[in-house]
Amino acid sequence: LYSRKKSEGGEVYVVPVPYYEKDINGRTGKEHFETEGYPDGVKLYDYRKIDWEHMDFDEIVIQDAYDIYKSAICVHPFFFSSNIKKYTKKLIYIQSFDAEVPEENDEKSYFNSKDYILSPGVIISDEIIVRSTEAANLYKNILGKTEMFSEAELEKKISVIEDSEDKIRKGQRTLLFYPGIASLYEKPEKTCEKIREVTVIFSKSADKMNFIWLAEDKTEENIKNICADKYEVYKELILDFERKALGKYIETSKIKEIVENTDSFY
Repeated sequence: LYSRKKSEGGEVYVVPVPYYEKDINGRTGKEHFETEGYPDGVKLYDYRKIDWEHMDFDEIVIQDAYDIYKSAICVHPFFFSSNIKKYTKKLIYIQSFDAEVPEENDEKSYFNSKDYILSPGVIISDEIIVRSTEAANLYKNILGKTEMFSEAELEKKISVIEDSEDKIRKGQRTLLFYPGIASLYEKPEKTCEKIREVTVIFSKSADKMNFIWLAEDKTEENIKNICADKYEVYKELILDFERKALGKYIETSKIKEIVENTDSFY
């Protein structure tokens, strides 16, 4: 979603959300504010330095819908869905964890699903993004029974975005795309045009296959240093590849291992 919004020319603020651990009595302890583990190149913003009252965000995306009702941790009250919704035209909740969709006759698992589906952020959000049609149907089923939403409202409210790991788990074949670093340095314009053509071809089979664009470790960094005039073009190609939900762009030194775990090579 981040790549998609960036590729559309949007100004994206990535804001680490502070949270607190809870003790057995529900009391909050020390504040945690984590800024590690984010992808390279992603600029982080301190929520305390944002002028929330005057920013008027088009969209705000949250990944914790529990607000105060999670037993182990609690996000900062500023980021409770009921509060953060005041600063945006559209509040989006993305389920950040994997949850197995229960069978219809599995009453226990179905009951447990209500715990996160009926959380405040899910109810308040304007849009809910999940990672499979099965999960979307579960949300519609449980939310529909509350009678807070009509069937038409739930169809509009809940959408599905699959990532490459989801496609692999569903048994879709994986094709490895490896343009090679030498061609990028020797013939950058021709290679970039070839990548564009391949992206168009791949997009026609995106619902049937998962694609991995493989590059040597530090390829982006090297392109920036060696042929800087093509760096922005290369970045846009990566964003276009990911925006079309084809799969992932991966820079790695473990090329052999990845090749051995793919079905075909291009």
